[in-house]
Amino acid sequence: MDPRNESTRSDFTAAQTAPPESPRASSGVKSQTIPARFRLSLQAPNGADVGELGVNSSGWCIIVPRGQGTILSMYLYGNNWYIRKADDSSSYLSVSNNAYAGFYGWLGASAMTLTDKLRCAHNNQNLSFYSTDNGYLYFWDQYTVLTVSTIADPAVRAA
Repeated sequence: MDPRNESTRSDFTAAQTAPPESPRASSGVKSQTIPARFRLSLQAPNGADVGELGVNSSGWCIIVPRGQGTILSMYLYGNNWYIRKADDSSSYLSVSNNAYAGFYGWLGASAMTLTDKLRCAHNNQNLSFYSTDNGYLYFWDQYTVLTVSTIADPAVRAA
């Protein structure tokens, strides 16, 4: 399977033919200090800045310019960490059946491990991109796996 050959014509919810299986426990949950609200900075393996994780109007994760990333928060449930939109507790980061990253309701949520990579427990793949021209983000190790870091939401620091 090559995710580029799969369509994103519909929104993220429609791309799930069935909710993912129960998420597997994520070990080594997070090795960095994660702010309460944050954006995800994305770097290529050579250290080049790629941008930030954003979301398009259909719910798919895309690369956006620095400073325009989606504000996120971590959510602990059982022994698993989930990432959700900070201002929408019903939208959780997940992976479609075609390896595209996107936001989905709780039933389709996937546990995540956040270190210097972002790994999805559902398919055990890291956040990646195919090209900046394509712009979509995937959980697919055969593409360029991204290094990620958190950027604290300035509104929280100012409070």
